Amino acid sequence: MARGGWLATVTTSRAVRLAALVVTCAVFSLAMIRDTVVPFDGIAFEQGDPRDSGQMVWNLWHVADSVLHGKNPFETNRLYYPIGANLAKHTLVSGFVPVTLLVRLLSGNSPLHPIYAFNILVWLSYTLLL
Repeated sequence: MARGGWLATVTTSRAVRLAALVVTCAVFSLAMIRDTVVPFDGIAFEQGDPRDSGQMVWNLWHVADSVLHGKNPFETNRLYYPIGANLAKHTLVSGFVPVTLLVRLLSGNSPLHPIYAFNILVWLSYTLLL
């Protein structure tokens, strides 16, 4: 047997099992929260209340836009107040800027990329919880 042959097989086997586990978790979480994130170009309302979704989508857009233009994402002169949002508390969606930028790239710079990113991040978060 070639040097490292057995170890390479075990490592590949573990990688395949890990990939299968991630895919299974993604499918299971999507099945469980489908009504929350599908369609990916919309925001789910809970009994007519968007919660903080509008604020989080705006934060995803603002942080990605600031990073792409070399500006500080924590300072702005823009004003936006999503209906029903509580601007007295900070959301931590700024940390998801790599995912937002990737979604922006994959969507062809679609104006809806922050909404796509928001829904994908909800799905991704539930997947990672599993």
